[in-house]
Amino acid sequence: MNVPAPLRRILIANRGEVAIRIAEACRRRGIDTVVVYSDADAGSPHRLAGDQAFRLAGSKASETYLAIDRLLAVALASGADAVHPGYGFLAESTAFARAVGEAGLRFIGPDPGTIETMADKQAARALVASIGLPVIPGENPVEQGDDYLRRAADRVGFPLLVKAVAGGGGMGMRVVVDPAAFPDALSAVRREAEAAFGDPRVLLERFVENVHHVEVQVLGDRYGTVAHAFDRECSVQRRRQKVIEEAPSPNLSSEQRARLCDAAVQIASAVGYCGLGTVEFIVQPGTGTHYFLEMNTRLQVEHAVTEKVTGLDLVDWQLRLAEGAALGALLDDLELQGHAIEARLYAEDPAEGFLPAAGCLARWVPVAARGGEVMSSVTEGMEISSRYDPMLAKFVAAADTRAEACRLLRWSLARSVVLGVATNRELLLSVLRDGDFQAARTTTAYLEARPALACRPGEAEWVAALPALALWQWLRESERRRSLGMKDACYGYRRPGALRDLVLRVLHRGDRSARVEMDGVGLDVSLLEGSGDGPLLIDIEGQARRWHFAEAGGEYHFFAEGDAVLVARGAAGGAGAMAGTEPGAYLAPMPGRVIAVPASEGRSVALGDCLCVLESMKMEHAVCAAEASRVSRVAVAVGDSVSKGQLLVRMESAGQ
Repeated sequence: MNVPAPLRRILIANRGEVAIRIAEACRRRGIDTVVVYSDADAGSPHRLAGDQAFRLAGSKASETYLAIDRLLAVALASGADAVHPGYGFLAESTAFARAVGEAGLRFIGPDPGTIETMADKQAARALVASIGLPVIPGENPVEQGDDYLRRAADRVGFPLLVKAVAGGGGMGMRVVVDPAAFPDALSAVRREAEAAFGDPRVLLERFVENVHHVEVQVLGDRYGTVAHAFDRECSVQRRRQKVIEEAPSPNLSSEQRARLCDAAVQIASAVGYCGLGTVEFIVQPGTGTHYFLEMNTRLQVEHAVTEKVTGLDLVDWQLRLAEGAALGALLDDLELQGHAIEARLYAEDPAEGFLPAAGCLARWVPVAARGGEVMSSVTEGMEISSRYDPMLAKFVAAADTRAEACRLLRWSLARSVVLGVATNRELLLSVLRDGDFQAARTTTAYLEARPALACRPGEAEWVAALPALALWQWLRESERRRSLGMKDACYGYRRPGALRDLVLRVLHRGDRSARVEMDGVGLDVSLLEGSGDGPLLIDIEGQARRWHFAEAGGEYHFFAEGDAVLVARGAAGGAGAMAGTEPGAYLAPMPGRVIAVPASEGRSVALGDCLCVLESMKMEHAVCAAEASRVSRVAVAVGDSVSKGQLLVRMESAGQ
C-alpha cells in the first residue's frame, strides 16, 4: 500500500474555535494553513489563525461554509493539497469528501464510502445489527413523501424522534409525543436539515427517554488497525444538543466501559474506518444495557476532554493518520488519567426556552482554571451573529478526581466575564452546584426535569445589587459632575419585565465612597480597589465583593463574581420602554430570519396555531397564537431579517 506524501498546506473549511484549533495543530507540525471567512465573520479571530485567509462573500451558511464549489476554488487558488472539514457544516458530507478527492486534494477524514454508510443512519443501523449489536428500533425510508413517513411513524410508534439523515451535533431533531404534532415536526426538521447540512432527508427512531448518552472515541489507520481512546459522558443536553461533557463517564463500571469500547471498535472495524471518529450509544441506567445511536465520522466538539485524560492530541492524530501513519500497538497500553469536564457557553437565554441571543459582546474576559483551558473565537466588542451556531466558547477543566475537576470548572466560569449578550453561564453554574449532578445522577432528561436550574435571579437579588450599580455609574460620571459643580446624583433602574422604576440617590461621602438611599433605606457603599468597568472591589455595609459592569444596548449588565449576571434598564423614557405590552402584538423573541409565515390577514386562528417561524443560530422557533383570534396584519415576509422585539403579526379579537 502506497504511503501518502506529507501534508504541505491545508484548507480549513470551517470557522470559529475549531478552525483555530486545527490551525494550531498544523503549525506544530509545520503545515501551512488557509482559512476562509464569511462577511458575518470578518471580525472573527479565526480569520487571523491561518497563513492565508480568503473571503467568502455573503453571510448565509448556504453561500459560504456550505458552498462546495467556492471552498474548492479557494483550495486550488491557495495551493492547498488537503482539506480539513472541522466539525458541523460539511464535515460529514459525502458529496464534499468526494468532490475534494475529485479535485486532486486529500480529505482529512474517512473515505467518502465510509461517510456515506455511517452518515446514512439506516445503513449504519443495518451494519451494526449485522454484527450482532443492539440498535434502537426505527426506520429510514428511501421514500420521503409525507404520507409514507406518517405511516412509517405509526409503525415505529410514539414517542418518536424525527431526525435528519445527515444530521449531527444535536441539530435537525424533534421529539414527537402526540401523533397530531408529527407533520409540523417533520417540516421543521426538513428545514433545519436543509439549512445546516444541505440534505432534507429524515429518519424515524423510537424515542428512548431517561438514559445515559455515552460516546467512544475511535481511531483507525489505513492498514486495518482500529483502536479506542475510551469514553465520554454527554447526558446533560438541551434540545438534544450537548451542554456539558466529561471523560470518562462516571456512570460506567470498568466492565461496562470495556464492553462499550469493544463494541465501538467492532463497529468501526466493520466499516473499515480510517481516521478519527466517535461511536455514540445510549445506556440504560442500572442495567448498563446499551444501544447503538450513531457514528460521527469527524472530530467532535468535546474532543478536548479525551485529550486531557489520555494525553493524546487528537487533531495531531488526524493529521498523522491522513499522512499514512500506522497505529500499530501505540494505543494498546493507553490508560485513563484523572477526570476532565467541558462546558459549552452558548449565546442563548435558558429562562426563555433557550432562545438564541445576539448583539454586542460588550465585555469578554474568560478565565481558565489551573490545568484547564478556554477555547473560543470571540473577542470583546464583537457583534454576535444569529446566523451560525450559538456557541461562544468551551471551558475545560481537568484534575485527579471528578469532584476536583467540577470545582475547577465552576471556579473558572464564576470568574469569567461575559456581558452584553444573554448566555447560559448561570445555568452551567447551577448544574455544577446541583447535588444530583455532583453525584453523577444525570440522564438525557436531566435538564428538562429541573426547569428551576434555568430560572433568572429573583427580584430580591436584583434589588440588593443595585447599590453597586449606582456606585459604578456615579464614579463613571465623576468628571462630568465635577465640571457642573455637583456631588450627588439620582438614578432610576427598571428590572426587565417590571412596570416601575426603582430610584436610588447617591450622596457624596468621598471620592470613592457614597451613601446610597433606596426605598427609604440608606447604605454605605465604597470602592476599595479597581477602576473602570471591573473588577471593582465594592464594599456595601461591610461586605466586599468583586463586581463587573458593562453598558450594552441601553441596558446595564453586571454581576458579582460567583453570582448571576443581572440586567437593569435606565429610567422610563429611555431603554426602559416595555416591548410587547400592546394587546395583540406578536413580537420577535430573538433576532433571526423569517422562514415561514402561516398567518395571513383576515384569517381566524385557534389557540396554539403557528403564526410565524424564525430561524436563528441553526435553530427554529415557532411564534404561536396565545388565544383564538383573527390576524389583522402580517408585518413580515419569508426571507426577512428581524431584530428582537420587531413586530411580526398583529391580532384582533375574533369578534371584532
